[in-house]
Amino acid sequence: MQPRYTSTRAHWPTKGRARFSLVEGMASVLILVLALHFCPSAAAAAPEHPLPDVQVQALKDLYESTNGDDWHDNSNWMHGDPCAREWYGVQCTLSVSLVMNVHVLDLSSNNLVGSLPESLADLSQLQFLYLNLNELRGPVLPPALFRMAALQKLLLGSNLFEGAIPESIGNLTSLQFLDLSLNRLEGTVPAALYSMHSLTNIYLDNNRFEVKPGHFQGGLSGSISDDIGRLANLTVLHVNMNRLAGTLPPALFSLSALTDLFLGANQFTGTLSNDIARLTALQQLDVSETKISGTLPSKLFTLTDLSYLNVGLNRFTGTVPDGLENMSKLTELHLNSSPDPHVKEHLSGTLPAAVFRLSRLQYLYLSDNKFKGSLPSTVSADLPDLRLLDLSANTLRGTLPADIFRIAHLHTLYVDDNMLSCHLHLLLDTLYSSSSLPCSYSPLSLARVLFLSVVLCFFSSSLFSSSLMRFLVGYFDSCGVCVPLLVLLLVTLGFLCCKQRHAPSTLRKRAKVCPHGWQVCNQLILWERVRHIPAAE
Repeated sequence: MQPRYTSTRAHWPTKGRARFSLVEGMASVLILVLALHFCPSAAAAAPEHPLPDVQVQALKDLYESTNGDDWHDNSNWMHGDPCAREWYGVQCTLSVSLVMNVHVLDLSSNNLVGSLPESLADLSQLQFLYLNLNELRGPVLPPALFRMAALQKLLLGSNLFEGAIPESIGNLTSLQFLDLSLNRLEGTVPAALYSMHSLTNIYLDNNRFEVKPGHFQGGLSGSISDDIGRLANLTVLHVNMNRLAGTLPPALFSLSALTDLFLGANQFTGTLSNDIARLTALQQLDVSETKISGTLPSKLFTLTDLSYLNVGLNRFTGTVPDGLENMSKLTELHLNSSPDPHVKEHLSGTLPAAVFRLSRLQYLYLSDNKFKGSLPSTVSADLPDLRLLDLSANTLRGTLPADIFRIAHLHTLYVDDNMLSCHLHLLLDTLYSSSSLPCSYSPLSLARVLFLSVVLCFFSSSLFSSSLMRFLVGYFDSCGVCVPLLVLLLVTLGFLCCKQRHAPSTLRKRAKVCPHGWQVCNQLILWERVRHIPAAE
């Protein structure tokens, strides 16, 4: 029989080992906590799938070549793995072969200054590149970037790129969205662009830039090829503000998916044909400021989904075609002609009554035509959302309705150079009684009212007519302006301005003081209502 102490001795090492394991475990936990607290980097283990070195280097090259230290946001850049550390603007995906790749690089509006490095092309799986709204310079794309066949969206707009768009852009066979607008590009539209069948959005606009008032440089030139008809998926085409010329290709009107077509501020010639009606999905159309002539197409107003239509500043003649009343979605309409005295082509006929039934209109431009007729007396009810109305330089007659000043959002009205009469007492009564004429306390707004005062004193038979005084005193008093000071100011204006023999000759020509407050507004009736927008808005 074995001694009893054997069992005791046999169990003693087990208890010791248990106690030691407990102490050892507590020490390990304590060490780990201290390590995490004092050495945070210890918590960041090496990523299981790090970004390949060649792509990391491409991102670092971009940082160095575009002054990354001065970016608006460079969070985590140049530290650790770009994907694991989530460098600002970098998004990664893991391929089926378990290789990490950058697939989104979004550094738009981030103060990138400099040029794009050739190594950027090493981001071979990049699908979305957003570098717009920066100050990038140099050629529009370094040649190496055309190896990025996976690109679907390329946004380089609002930079300082120069030169021509290279033919090698056609290598970007997956590209759907191309934005090269607001740069300084020149040359013709590359033929390769018309073979990029995946394109849905093209922005090449505003590459003609103003170096000094009235003097422009840059801009794409040449013509739009009939091959554009091959871009069957195209929904948006912006080529406005360039130097494109020639006639509009017939194939352009076969792009039935187009919703936005901007061709304005170019040198296109010829006519605008009825084929425009084939673009049934159009929501915005701009063919303004070109040399297109002839009559407006009779089917123009069959495009009933249009919310924006600008065919102004061209050389159209004839009358406005029927169907305008069907354009119920229009919020902005430009039918104005060129104010250039050397341009003799203008729209004519009776002012289209249908335009005053487009209840969603906010901006209406009908100036520099030969429209005749008069304004309806219920403009405020017919166009309740109107912000701007330009009827200047026509042959309109009748009375300017005081109702027009009741439009709540109207801030600009041009009716000069017509034969409209206006009764100051009615207009001033309307202004004075309007509860929608809050004052703004800015010096500019007060200056505008002073300007209105000077203009009205020329149009009034008496500076101190009751309506005029009531309006001005009420307005300035509500703005906290000392009324005695106002009276002194008005007296001064009365002596300096309202006697025709003291008025400047240019203003004497612009105003005919008539008995009983009636006058012919044949040069100037400009009225701007200054609205105070609450801070909450």
